[in-house]
Amino acid sequence: MQEAIKHIGQSKPSFLTTLYYKMRTSSYSDKTITAYLNWIKEYILFNDKNHLAEFSKENIGSFLT
Repeated sequence: MQEAIKHIGQSKPSFLTTLYYKMRTSSYSDKTITAYLNWIKEYILFNDKNHLAEFSKENIGSFLT
């Protein structure tokens, strides 16, 4: 998951990088991490990259249908 390690040299790791490391330290398999990060990335892009705090149940419903 080289995409998740792009933060080197930056002051703060990205949201997806933080999730990646959290899942790695929680012993998730590489395939599971890749699948979860892809779903999360698609969800964020579907919602026009708005902040996650702004999302609601309606956003989730429209994404899944």
